[in-house]
Amino acid sequence: MSIPQEHLFTMQYYPTDFFYSTNAQDMPQGFEGCTILGEESNNTICSAITSSNTNMSSGEIYKCYQNGLCKNQSLVNKLYQLRNNHYMSQELYDNTKQKYNFEVIKTLNLIVGIAFAIMFIHYNKPSA
Repeated sequence: MSIPQEHLFTMQYYPTDFFYSTNAQDMPQGFEGCTILGEESNNTICSAITSSNTNMSSGEIYKCYQNGLCKNQSLVNKLYQLRNNHYMSQELYDNTKQKYNFEVIKTLNLIVGIAFAIMFIHYNKPSA
């Protein structure tokens, strides 16, 4: 079974490739900063921000910006989790394959040993 070439690729990315990490100074402070900000900005309609809409204050716009950074961070964390799960499943597959190959070799070794023991007994038995 051959995997087509277009399906063989590696995705390489670095922490600096993501928007939230390059603008970390704008992230909400504290351990639960994004959680608290998400709860505070539930009533704010961030999708209504346009250049012609002047109804929102700069503080609300900044909260929407920070909320976007938090969403970006959350999505990046999910991406890292998917990548780590993939690496982990690949490692588990390789370990299982290695164990299977070891068991096959062990079984062949036992079969050859039994065959030699039977041949040894057969050719060295005293004639009656």
